[in-house]
Order: sequence, then C-alpha cells, then structure tokens
Amino acid sequence: RFREWPSVAGSLRGAKAAVVGMLVYTAWELAPDGVRDWKTGLLALLALGGLLLKLHPVVVMGLALTAGAFLML
Repeated sequence: RFREWPSVAGSLRGAKAAVVGMLVYTAWELAPDGVRDWKTGLLALLALGGLLLKLHPVVVMGLALTAGAFLML
C-alpha cells in the first residue's frame, strides 16, 4: 500500500534504474573474461535468449553449465 505514495513510487523507480545500471556495468566488466571465443559467445547469446524467453535463471545456469562441460573439453 505504500507503493502508491508518490515519494515511495519515485524512490522505487530510481532504485530500479540504479540496479539496471549496475547490471549493465557488471556485464560490461565481465565480458572480456567470460567471452573469449565463439563457443563462449554462443553460450552467452543462448543464455540471453533463454532469459528473454522467461526461463528461470537457475535453469539457464544449469543448461549453460552442462553445455560448457561438453563444449569446452
């Protein structure tokens, strides 16, 4: 019920924007170490696709771990 207060609603919008910014920064910082070749790039794109299709992040991580175990031999 507090979400309807203008000050609380504004604070929540600001917090969401800050979280998005921090996630983008983190992805930008991790990309050079995480995506080193076409295999890891493909896994990154597939993981992003899975998340955009609303797969649960735990499922995406499990699939990526399994695929990585086979692709990175």
